[in-house]
Amino acid sequence: MHNQPHRAGSLPGGRELVAIAEATDAFKVRRHEGLTALNYAYVTGEPDQFEWPRSEMRGLIVDEANGEVVARPFQKFWGFNAEGARGTDWSERHVVLPKLDGSLVYPAKSRWVTRGGVTDTSRRAEALAAGIGAPLDRLLEALRSDPRDGAACTPCFEYIGPDNQIVIRYDDPRLVLLAVRRIVDGAYWSNERMRRAFDASVGAGRHRNLGVVAPLADAGTTGSADYVRELTTRVQGWGGESEGVVVTFDPSGHRIKIKSLDYVALHRARDDYSTESRVLTVWTNGDAQKLLANLSPDRAARLGRYYAELEWAIGTSATRIAGEAAQHWLAHEGVRKDAAIAWTRATADRLAVRAAGFTVFKALAAGTDAGEAARTHIRNAIGRRHAASIDAKVKPLLTTTAPVWAPPDGNERDSEQ
Repeated sequence: MHNQPHRAGSLPGGRELVAIAEATDAFKVRRHEGLTALNYAYVTGEPDQFEWPRSEMRGLIVDEANGEVVARPFQKFWGFNAEGARGTDWSERHVVLPKLDGSLVYPAKSRWVTRGGVTDTSRRAEALAAGIGAPLDRLLEALRSDPRDGAACTPCFEYIGPDNQIVIRYDDPRLVLLAVRRIVDGAYWSNERMRRAFDASVGAGRHRNLGVVAPLADAGTTGSADYVRELTTRVQGWGGESEGVVVTFDPSGHRIKIKSLDYVALHRARDDYSTESRVLTVWTNGDAQKLLANLSPDRAARLGRYYAELEWAIGTSATRIAGEAAQHWLAHEGVRKDAAIAWTRATADRLAVRAAGFTVFKALAAGTDAGEAARTHIRNAIGRRHAASIDAKVKPLLTTTAPVWAPPDGNERDSEQ
């Protein structure tokens, strides 16, 4: 017997699970086309957030009509050194699988879903599935119920490809079978059994857009500290072209993940690319070039244009503010008090600009560059306000249109864990 941290078993009824999820903002409840998706929103300090059965709220899909759970993908699983993986029994038979860098998708009734339910990502995967046609239809027929007892199952696929790039670029769009999980008790098919079913359904010829995850290492049962240390050190040292591995244990279904440190750094850069708040934080911290170097060429070019437009807006605005403030300074022959009174009247409805002008006055009194003083003032204002993007308190400083960061390629992350 093995005593893994992972738990599986029969779930409460779907409506009870929805009530559990709705009782805390740590979980999201999304309804679409008769399906309710239960998914964790973020990691909180609540000690029971990922305790049973909440650990299963990683994309559970409930049929609104009858309250039945109709899809049960992966439970929450952890990095090898996280608290949730503490106590892993490495002596249980296990297999090392590559961790693919895409989005988890799976069938629920007649739709394909991500852990957020029916999403833009699942719709793209659904279109790919329709294009694959008969080979995938045969595979799903073999996997969506357990031939041993007829129990409903959820086949879990990774959707990868150039139109769903997270960090690693794949040349062809593919649905790669990762796991098959029984809904009634949460038990997983073994990797070997799943692969046999794939081969029997898809055939020896395989399919360009359909695959099954292949082990990187034979299943083992060693539990030695040296083995674990060697495996984790080796995977962490991989380059950013590989995300890492998922170690799956059989029959418990326990899983842990080990990620390449280079990949983690690249993924963090990708996350920094996702919102205006993040890209402005990077810019404020002086790390813009580092971020650009860690993005794909297309994303780097897009973000580079945004940063260039931001710098142009700041420079143009600083020149105008410095010029206007300098006119008041010269009109009052450098008498700071008189210039300040006049400037205050002139900017009665432009308080943000008024503060920048006072910075210009200080520079003029000190004989330093007034334009650079105005630029520094605007940069600092954006830095202080970056959490709310270029918001209403900063926009008045930009006398030209402020650039807006809204990456058009999307940043929805529907990875399996």
